[in-house]
Formats: sequence, structure tokens, C-alpha cells
Amino acid sequence: MRALIEDLQVALREALAMGLDTPSALDRLAALAEPLRSVGLEVLAQSVEAITNATPSDEPEYAAVINELVRLWEVCEQVLLRTHPVMTLTKLPESRGWLSLDSAPDEPLIALLAGAAPLTALLPALEEQINRWKWGDSLTPMRLMLGHSVLTQQVGARLREHSTQFLQSLRLLASNTTPLQRIRLAELVMDLYEEGQIRTLQPYLKRLPESMPLRRRAMQLRVALPDSRERAHETLDDSELLHALQHSGLTRQGFSELMRRHAHEVMCLPDDSPVLTWLLESLESLARSVRDRLELIARVPHPRATEILLNSPHLTPRALELHIEATRDYRLAPLLFHFGNRSPLLQWGVVNALGDALFFPIVLNLHPEALPRYAEYAHYLIQHWRNSPDPALQQQAEQIRARLGGHAHA
Repeated sequence: MRALIEDLQVALREALAMGLDTPSALDRLAALAEPLRSVGLEVLAQSVEAITNATPSDEPEYAAVINELVRLWEVCEQVLLRTHPVMTLTKLPESRGWLSLDSAPDEPLIALLAGAAPLTALLPALEEQINRWKWGDSLTPMRLMLGHSVLTQQVGARLREHSTQFLQSLRLLASNTTPLQRIRLAELVMDLYEEGQIRTLQPYLKRLPESMPLRRRAMQLRVALPDSRERAHETLDDSELLHALQHSGLTRQGFSELMRRHAHEVMCLPDDSPVLTWLLESLESLARSVRDRLELIARVPHPRATEILLNSPHLTPRALELHIEATRDYRLAPLLFHFGNRSPLLQWGVVNALGDALFFPIVLNLHPEALPRYAEYAHYLIQHWRNSPDPALQQQAEQIRARLGGHAHA
């Protein structure tokens, strides 16, 4: 059943990334309805059929189908959380630095990163590459695809099949990574190890970003997640700032300061938290317009805020950007990518804060100033194109290298 749920998540991500305007976007999703029904998951099967049979004719209906896709993904996440496999280890194995760089970079991944072909056309070859990968092959392509929000679930499932070796090479996997890669590595570690053992892995997961899905998952599994930075001694429960704002009324400056100090605690509040309810209701009163309301709520890193945003017919790319910046929720990235195809006004500083390889072709072709944030992906192209017999590709490799500046590898 777990494998089937993971297949469903992959299909949902693909549909979000492709956009409903693509004729084949829902094909894989539709094919999963009967397998889900055959193992007794009738509710999920009915949800899949409702989505695949929908024929949105205008923007509100289109948004409603997108919202259903994201909500179904959340259901899958909760099912997987209850059925995750746990492996007990008493000692962290020594890291072995025997893995080498790629001798022959894989063409589908190169085409994906270069934007040479649409994701829809490359998915079968990329999935084949992931499925045929075995331990001892280069880790580089797997690490790069782990940082791609459409491919990350399938890559993670493949790495979990090699749990012991995965831990042995965690140091290599966690080096020179984007925020999304580090979040996914931490999730994989938590899938494999029991309560408290994540502490032993802290040196391997340095600079772990604040992430709402990761922190809530750690809370539910009772895993001690290493903090990404030093915390103030004051907690949300005894926050003088919170008490003052509740007494005198929320202000914009007070809200910003509250999120700066206590965002990591807001992420873990229960859904029925009185503090959370007060905060969301106060933002309703503080907002100057419908758009302003959504952009204020987007800065609250909690699933209730996510639900409000996804249920709104007025959802904008900017609100999604702000919410991804606040939550580091890579599950929303395909939806932002879909919006980005319709809106040229994305704030790329926000998009790049996650470092999702889904956006790398756009960065490469339209926003080269952001390439240093994706240095490992850029270097992978350089490494391949420098050895190409095509002078044009060799020249492009040098151009990318020049844009990377000090971030380029030797």
C-alpha cells in the first residue's frame, strides 16, 4: 500500500507541475483509481476520479481542481506518516568517501536542467534512470533529482531501499546542497531512524533550513530535530511580545516581530490552538484588501494558513511565494511553477530561497544572476558540456562558469 500511495504522490506532483492545460497531465493519476480501489482505499479512488473527471471552464473552477490536487497530496502524506518503516540502529556507521564523480552524465537529466525539453517529455526517461540506479553508481544524479520537487518522492523511495548505505554516504549527500535537498535528506533520515537518533546525525545535516513540513513531521514522530540557529530563551508560551499584542491589538510591526522570533514554534501549534486562532482572526482585521489579507496570512507558517490560501479563489503567485518563503514547503513548489508560467512577476529571491531544481531551467535562461544559488546544478551542466564535441555547448559551459564566479568548481 505504501508504494501505491507514493505513486499517487508522484502523479499528483506531475499534474501540478504540468498544469491542467496539458492533455496528459492527469493520465497517470487516472490510472491509479482502480489500483487504489483494489486495496480498499475507496475514498482516495473517488477523489482521484473526481479530479480526473473535472472539466474546469474558468479560473475559479481551475483553481478548485488545483486545490483538490494539493489537498489529496496532504492526505497521502498523513497516510505515509502512519505507515512509515522504522529501522533501529545503535551506532552511526562511518562515512566512506569511495564514491566518485560521474564518468558519463545522464542525458535526460542534462536535458531537464538545460530546459532543452519539457518535463512531460522527459519524465519516462528520468523515472527509468531512478529505477535502474543501484548502490555503487554515482550519487550525483540522485542528489540533484532529490532537489527537484516533482522527482524527489521517487528518488527518496529508491534511496530508502538502500538504507544502510544511504547513512554511510550521508556526508556526501548533504554536501553542497540546496535547502530543498537538505530538507528531503532530513525527512529520509527520520523515515529510517527511531526517536532521538537524529541527534547523532546533526553533524551531517548542518545548515538545516526551517521547514514547516519537516518540523511538524519531527514533532509527530517525536524526533529531536537539530535547530538551524540559536534560539532565544523566551518561548511562545511566555512571550512578552505575544501577551502585549493580545492585550493591545496586533500591528503589522508586531506581527513581523512575532514571526521573526517564534515562527519555528508557530509551525508546531496544534490546529485548534487559541493563539493560532487569535493570530489568523487578527490578520483578518489588519488587512487592507483581499490581496493584502492573503499575503499576511501567507507569512504564517502553519497548515491552517496553507488551507486558507488554497481555498481562496483570489490566490496569487505573490501569496504563494510568501508562504513558501515562510514554510519552505516544497510540496507547493509545483503549484508556484504553474503560476509562474502565467505570471512573469515572480520574486526570484523568494523562489530561490528553496533552491528547487524545478525552477533551474528558468534561472539558467532568464535569471543568470541567481545561478550561484544552484551551483551544483550549474556545475553538472558545465562538466558535461565542456567535454562535448559541439563548440557551441563548450562556449555555453564557459559562460555559465563565468556567471558562477567564485562558486564554480575547479
